[in-house]
Amino acid sequence: MQEYIKQTKTGSRKYKSFVRADFLVEMTGRVCYHIDIIFKKEIVMIWKDKYRLGVAEIDKQHMELFRRVNDFVVTLRSKGSWQEKVDKVNDTLQFMQEYVVIHFKAEEAYQLKIGYTGYEHHKKLHDDMVAYVTEVAEEYEREGYKEELIQRFAGKLLAWLINHVVAEDLKIAQYTIHKEEQK
Repeated sequence: MQEYIKQTKTGSRKYKSFVRADFLVEMTGRVCYHIDIIFKKEIVMIWKDKYRLGVAEIDKQHMELFRRVNDFVVTLRSKGSWQEKVDKVNDTLQFMQEYVVIHFKAEEAYQLKIGYTGYEHHKKLHDDMVAYVTEVAEEYEREGYKEELIQRFAGKLLAWLINHVVAEDLKIAQYTIHKEEQK
């Protein structure tokens, strides 16, 4: 078991973990988000209230995406053969192909409703992710269900979801608050 210390604004916290992964993902030219993910007790992604936009439908969808991606990554990292994992992988790919479209449409409709000024940029991020998920699903089927492809997909999906919610979706909430304050 590995022990490490995470520095926070209020001090240090000790964690014990079997595996530690740090993701440093550059979200804009100026801002980077450092995310520690602890793989312990089958938790990879933890939904936090600070991720809420304050729109019930979207928040519920985000929670479901976090749950599904968490289950997917836990399955991939579990012991067992690739053949034992293929059904879960297939289910997740199918879910992602359908659900991200539903979720993105709901989120984009909300952005249009409130007159969100970052709509075009946000929609492009969504369109790019839909294209990526579709591309991976097609390649996965065409290339014969390769594990390496799915491992790369899981890493990107995990990092993208967390960072998109934290960096991009929360801008929508900030915009709404700012708009309300101006009234």
